[in-house]
Amino acid sequence: MLKRKLILVFSLFLVLAGLKTLKAQTPNTSFAIVLNEYSATNLNTGIIDTYGNQSDWVEILCDHNFSVSLQSYYLSNDRFNLKKWAFPSTFTMAPHSLKAVFLSGKNTVKNGEFHANFTLDQCKNQWLIISTSTGVVRDSVFVQRTMAGHTRGRIDPLAIGVGAWRLYTANSFTLNNPIVPGSFYRDYAPTPSFTPATVYNNTVNAGGFYPPSSPINQIDIFLGGISDSTGGCFEVHYTLDGSLPSPIVGGNTFLYTPLAPVIVVGTTIVRAIAFTSTNSIFPNCAEYLPSFCQTNTYFIDQEHNDFSTEFGVVSLAINSADTGWFNSGGVNPGPIIHTEYYDQKNQISEGYAQITRPPNEAWLTKQKGFYITIDDRRGFGCNFEGDIFNVAGLGTTPRRSFYTLHLKAGDYESHSSVPSPTNGGIS
Repeated sequence: MLKRKLILVFSLFLVLAGLKTLKAQTPNTSFAIVLNEYSATNLNTGIIDTYGNQSDWVEILCDHNFSVSLQSYYLSNDRFNLKKWAFPSTFTMAPHSLKAVFLSGKNTVKNGEFHANFTLDQCKNQWLIISTSTGVVRDSVFVQRTMAGHTRGRIDPLAIGVGAWRLYTANSFTLNNPIVPGSFYRDYAPTPSFTPATVYNNTVNAGGFYPPSSPINQIDIFLGGISDSTGGCFEVHYTLDGSLPSPIVGGNTFLYTPLAPVIVVGTTIVRAIAFTSTNSIFPNCAEYLPSFCQTNTYFIDQEHNDFSTEFGVVSLAINSADTGWFNSGGVNPGPIIHTEYYDQKNQISEGYAQITRPPNEAWLTKQKGFYITIDDRRGFGCNFEGDIFNVAGLGTTPRRSFYTLHLKAGDYESHSSVPSPTNGGIS
């Protein structure tokens, strides 16, 4: 049986995601129907659809002084397929009203709820677009990544571009978006990036394998030129023990500055978050939330450098308080983990995943098998992509995308059926 090499690093969960610039096309105010709020991370918000699911959703605003039917109009998440979902004839809006469409992929109308035939995937650079039957775009917005439970909302139906949207930590589902200062944020702080760096899936990443004979003695952290942690709007805090960086420097949390680079000796996981600087002299810094957490594993010990490139390597980061789940019978759902997958000693997949106990495994051995399923709603990662555990001589597959991995540390318990994708598997 193929053994999977695991590195378990204990850390507190935080959504990871990259930051993109929001773009919006000019709404045609002669037909004042615009996008008002959307949720791509509907987790623990209290918004549950008629099917009992925490589906993605988008809110439509009618800014007319009269009722409007959206029949012959379309909603899409794809710029190259504007007619993805047709608004049904029953989709009418009263003057100055709001109405939601659940992006569940079900393409139904049930109990007064409208369900489109697609979902949102934060990791796929999607848009939300309202257009006419002739292909005229009435309004659009690029779907920016958000952390669990957060939404993006419009603060001015007549404004366009970045200035029209804000980040909310609590939704206003079918209600007017709060516009009082302090009720929303401009965005997240920029996500830190590390160097030296490798590239996988067109994304720069610093984790990987380094010879122990020449260990990394310096890692630099950048915020895209926005801050250098020496008086700018943001400062970077990092840890070397796998724990989540704290807003307060001290203990296992360190402040990064160019004069104090990160030193890595031996196999280490480095985690970094950008926080608003308490010493900043710049205005509006308080309008930003802490960044997504950047997590990278550095394999520097001899054991991993001697490890055969035929086999994949998985690095898992889990909150130490959540490890008791393995000894409690594995009641589902389990904890959230950060996972990195390396093939040929190169990182090819990364994301946040849900642990679950396979239903047909009795967990009679100390080495317990479990599923890890990437959840796009956590803000980072769609699926495990690439040559996942493809080993010549042990069996290979042409498949290159997996939403669940079944990790088994050499035990002999029975196999289980694979759970369904968390995002419905529709894009």
